Amino acid sequence: MPKALLSAEQYSEFVTNGTLPKYSANSAVTGIPRGRSESPNGGNRSFPASISNEDFWYLYKRCDIAENAVDIIPKNVWGNKWKFRVFTGQGAEISDSELEKAAYALTKQYNINLVFQEAHIYARCIGFGLIVIGLKDGKTLDQSAEGQSEFSYLSVYSGDEVKPVYDQDAQSETYRQIIAYQVTPEQDAKNKFEVHASRCIMVYEKKNSKQPHGVSILQAPYDLFLILKNTDWSAGEAYYQNASPLYELSWDDTESSEDITLEEKERSKSDLEDLNARKRIIHPKSWELKVIQGSGRIADPQLIWDSIIERIAGSVGIPKQLLLGTSAGALASGEVNLMQWYNTIALQQSGWAEPYLNEFYGRLQSWGILPQGSLGVVWGTLWEMDEKEKAQILQIKVSTAVAALSSTGQGVLMSLEEVRETILDLSPVVGGGSKQSFQTNQPEVYADHAEFTKLLVKLKVRCIAGEVSKDEALAEAKRLIGEYVEKRRADALQELTAKGVRVTRLPPEMQRSLRKQERDYLKQFKAILEDALDEPDPDDPVE
Repeated sequence: MPKALLSAEQYSEFVTNGTLPKYSANSAVTGIPRGRSESPNGGNRSFPASISNEDFWYLYKRCDIAENAVDIIPKNVWGNKWKFRVFTGQGAEISDSELEKAAYALTKQYNINLVFQEAHIYARCIGFGLIVIGLKDGKTLDQSAEGQSEFSYLSVYSGDEVKPVYDQDAQSETYRQIIAYQVTPEQDAKNKFEVHASRCIMVYEKKNSKQPHGVSILQAPYDLFLILKNTDWSAGEAYYQNASPLYELSWDDTESSEDITLEEKERSKSDLEDLNARKRIIHPKSWELKVIQGSGRIADPQLIWDSIIERIAGSVGIPKQLLLGTSAGALASGEVNLMQWYNTIALQQSGWAEPYLNEFYGRLQSWGILPQGSLGVVWGTLWEMDEKEKAQILQIKVSTAVAALSSTGQGVLMSLEEVRETILDLSPVVGGGSKQSFQTNQPEVYADHAEFTKLLVKLKVRCIAGEVSKDEALAEAKRLIGEYVEKRRADALQELTAKGVRVTRLPPEMQRSLRKQERDYLKQFKAILEDALDEPDPDDPVE
C-alpha cells in the first residue's frame, strides 16, 4: 500500500484534482521554501558567487540586524550637530563673525546633517552615495561650476543610481579621473541627467582599490547574514511544523478496491478544512487517515544565533548590544564599553566626516555663497553624565578619600593635601587644611560647573574630617548652590538680551526649572553627606 505525508494544503490539492504533488524538501541551509522566496534573483537563498546591490538592499529591507549595521553609525555621526569656529590668519578665534552666522543659517535651512547622513547610509549599504549641489550660476549641470553663484538645493542619490564618467583624453590633466556622473533617478528613470564632478561630493566609507568608490559594509559578513536569516526561518518553520500536525493518508489501490467517488472526495476535503478536536472525520473504509504530531523537541537556535551576531558585530564595527537595537544610554557599563564606542564615533567624526564638511563649505566659499575666512567645525559632546551619575562618581571619590584618611582627617595612607589633589582633583592649597567659619559675606569665586562641584566636594571632605559640623556644611552648601543657580539665572538673562529679546526677568518656565535645580542640588548633597557619615535621612520612611 503506497503512502504519502501530506500537509492540509497538499491534501486539499489531492482531493481536488486526484493527483499527489511532487515532494520537495525545504532545506534549512537555503532557508526560504520553494515558491515563497522574495530574493531578487528568485529561488532559494544560498551563498552566491557574486553579490549585487539588489542583494544588499534586500538584506537592508528584510533583516533588522543588517538595517542596524548600516544605520547606527551614520545616525550617531551626523545626528550630533556641529558648531562653527572662525579664525584669523594668525590663528586667533573670531567670535560672532558673519561667516559663522551664514554657515549656521545655511546648515539649518537645508538640513545639511541629514543630507550627509543619507549619503552615508547609501555608502555603508551599497558602497557610495552622491550629493549633488544645485547652483544658480547660469550654467547647465554638465558644465563645471566656477565663479560667483547662488545656492539652490541639495539632492542625494544612491550608488546604484549613479555611473561615474571618466576622462578618456590621454592628453588631459584629468586623464582616467572622474569628470562627471550619469544619474538615473530610481523614481524617475526617464529623466536621467549628467552632472559635472565639481558640483558633486561622493561619499564612501570603505575603500576598494579596484573601484573609484567604496564597498558595502554588508559584503564581508553577507554569508553570516544569510545564515542568520536561514536560522530564523528554520526555527520558525520547525516550531510551526511541531504545532501544526501532518496527516498521513493511505488508501487501497488494488484492483478489488472500490473507486473513490467525487462526493467522498468533497466530503473529506470539507472535513479537513474544518478540523477541530470534537469533529469526527468520515471517510471511505478503504482510506486510512493518521495524525502525526511533532516530537516537541526543537534545537535552541540561540546556540548558533549568538555566535553569528557576535561575528557580524565585529565585522561592521558596532557593539553587539547596539546592533540588537538597545540604545547606548540604556546600556550598563558591564554590557558594553560605552566610552570606547563614543570614542569610535568621535574619531569617525573628526577623521572621516569632517573632511567632507570642510570640502563642502570650502566650495561654497569659492563660489561666493559663504564669506571668506578660516572656518572650522566643532562637534558637540556625544555623551554627558546626568546629575545622578555625577553624584555617584562624587560619592565614590569621597569614599576613597575617606578611606585614605583617619577619623581625625590626618593621613593614614595619604595626606589631606594628597587626597585633594590626586583623588578629588582639587588644588592642595584649597581650604588650607584648617578650620574656617562659614559665616562670611565674601563668597568664594567659581567660574563654571566644574569649580562649583569642586567646592561641594571640598565641603563634604571637610565635614567628614570634622572641620565643620553637618549643619554648617548644609548651610554653606545651600549658600553655594544658591549663588551658582543665581549666576546661571544671570547668564541666561544676558544670553536672551544678546539675542535681542527685551526682558527684565526670565520666562516662568525657566524660573521654575532653575528653582527645581536648586532644590535637587541641595537634596543630592544632603543625601551624599548622610551616606558618607552613615546617618539615616529623617525624611525617609522607617522600614
